[in-house]
Amino acid sequence: MSLFSKFFPQLASIRSRLVLLVLLSLVPVALVLIYSALENRRLTGEQAINKLSTIVELIHNDFEDAIYASSQLLTSLSLTPEKWLKASPQCNQQLANLSKQFASYSNIYSVDLNGEVICTATNNETTINLLDRDYIQNSLSGGAIIVGQPVEGKISKQMVMPIALPFYSSTGEIMGVVGVSINLSLFLNHNLRSHSLNSKSLNNVTATLWQPDGTVLVRAPDPFSMTGLQARESELFQTLIGNTTNRQTMEVRGLDNTPRWYAFDQIGLGESNILLSVGLPTEELFAEVDAIFWRTLSVLAV
Repeated sequence: MSLFSKFFPQLASIRSRLVLLVLLSLVPVALVLIYSALENRRLTGEQAINKLSTIVELIHNDFEDAIYASSQLLTSLSLTPEKWLKASPQCNQQLANLSKQFASYSNIYSVDLNGEVICTATNNETTINLLDRDYIQNSLSGGAIIVGQPVEGKISKQMVMPIALPFYSSTGEIMGVVGVSINLSLFLNHNLRSHSLNSKSLNNVTATLWQPDGTVLVRAPDPFSMTGLQARESELFQTLIGNTTNRQTMEVRGLDNTPRWYAFDQIGLGESNILLSVGLPTEELFAEVDAIFWRTLSVLAV
């Protein structure tokens, strides 16, 4: 009896040895397949994470474009103050028709020197006074376009970004203010969908706008109604405020306790200063490549 047979009697037969040789020959193949699967996982993750950073940049640009378009509109409206500072159903209807051309607007309106809303695209019949709003006070003080801090609209009851411009008379006196309100929820949902629509790997991406104090302005999508949530001490916000300048992507637990990869940014527009986070669930990020990896191991096991 050979020494091999003495210590490994179960492999003494030729058949057993052939099986062993076949298994040994599969080891290099298995290593190559496992390495390929892991490398594919790494590359897929990098691509998806880069897409998150791209979406953050695109949404930032969307905000700048929206502010520019609103500024152009307000500048045009401000040229005819007599048309917009006289309350009438026709004035309201004209603003309503104009508002329909801008999907993210919740309102276009005019305000007199006392802060009373004169004309509004919402055709609201309730008397509304906006003199307590900082952006209205600043606009009535004169100057150029005012982009205010996000606030809950008195008419829409939605979180909006207000933009305002003074009306001037022919002699240069301030007559009132013309303003628009960008509905942040509509804006974020629309732009998030448009930027992630063509990517299968970004089906469940979420985006959140924050106040600098950690208050959630809006989240898209928002099945948990997180608007107004104070989350300053959350892991997500603490990570956000530490990484807005370098735009790093990091894995953090979201407000719903789901681990996600996030990209961050800070958006400063006029008087407004808001923060943005865009995240994708870690499980979904690697779901496809992990499935391939486990299928590979299953084939080798068989």
